Amino acid sequence: LFGPTLVSNNVTEGSVFGRSFRSVTLTFSEAIDQASFGQTAVQLIDGNSSAINPGNIQFRRDGKQVQLTFAEQVPGAYTLRINQAQVKDLAGNAMGATSLDTHFTIKQFSVEWINPAGGNWATAANWSAGIVPIATDDVFIPVTSSPVVISSGTVTIQTLISNGPLTLSGGTLTLNGDSQINGVFTQSGFSTVTGPGKLILAGPFALVAGTMIGTGQTILQGI
Repeated sequence: LFGPTLVSNNVTEGSVFGRSFRSVTLTFSEAIDQASFGQTAVQLIDGNSSAINPGNIQFRRDGKQVQLTFAEQVPGAYTLRINQAQVKDLAGNAMGATSLDTHFTIKQFSVEWINPAGGNWATAANWSAGIVPIATDDVFIPVTSSPVVISSGTVTIQTLISNGPLTLSGGTLTLNGDSQINGVFTQSGFSTVTGPGKLILAGPFALVAGTMIGTGQTILQGI
């Protein structure tokens, strides 16, 4: 008999997170036996090979989804390790006999988005520093339920890593350094992307209207 398989994981190989990283969400093909899913079933392994257990484990969607919450971690390279022998279905069938590892990085950004619902870029309360990012800032946007929206004005930042959806519906976004958007990037209206920084669009790109100018290269990976 076969055990459960991993359907989705919010931590992907090579992904980057800010200091706001706390939770891991795993979705499986069938309900998981909660009694056999202990504190060491899913761990973070830091750069010193030390194992970090979650502080909280919650089961959702009739036991098919597990959300694990960890304490704040220092910047560095990490491994998300699923100990497959401890992940079993209700019949006792294990996911596997070995560990399943995913490597990711936590970086120090000068400003991070903190509104999980998305919203207006120009609203200071949406940012960790309580101010809108400026030209010297390295900016991180985690996954959000709705897009972060730039609708007008001139936004100039050093770098941008966005794991969530970003919409540029007006104004100008200037990127001085190399940046990457992993979520859906939508450009519309009288909007412009410019600057010397390279922009990697790793997620879907919806170009409704607008221009891309400047010396920076745009690389489309998500189409």
